[in-house]
Amino acid sequence: MKCDFILVMQRFLRIIVYVSLFIVCSATACAENTIDLFGALPVKGVIYDLQNTPIATTDVYLNYVEIFVKKEKLARVGIMSNRGTWELFIVRNDAKKTLIGYADKGILYDSDHKNIIGYYTVTPVFIYVYDEKRKKVGHAKCIAWQPVCGAAVASYLLHLI
Repeated sequence: MKCDFILVMQRFLRIIVYVSLFIVCSATACAENTIDLFGALPVKGVIYDLQNTPIATTDVYLNYVEIFVKKEKLARVGIMSNRGTWELFIVRNDAKKTLIGYADKGILYDSDHKNIIGYYTVTPVFIYVYDEKRKKVGHAKCIAWQPVCGAAVASYLLHLI
């Protein structure tokens, strides 16, 4: 009986040690900004024109989305806090990291936040993009972080970047 108790306690302690090591290693990776869900990021997406031809790609990370055309990074879309609210912003990939637009509730705006550039709709798998007259201009397959990915795809298809 006493031997069984000792075996159970040894197993229990071994599990605690393994879990503790996992937590410490995960926390260290997070602190160093190197965690990427063990190789799962970025999640890749494809942007299509009206003829269903792939024209660009997206890389979806935990806190932003990057847009690529032929392996050249054009822009980045992410979230920032502005006046107590959170906004989606679009930044061109130039030396100055120029702010070129905003997105809010499926609407894409210019950098002045006054003119509507177009619209986008997100579903669990696809993003559909429409111009200011609500004519479809393309779509994308993006299975992660759809609101931000939608703003990225819309900014590309509507020639904001």
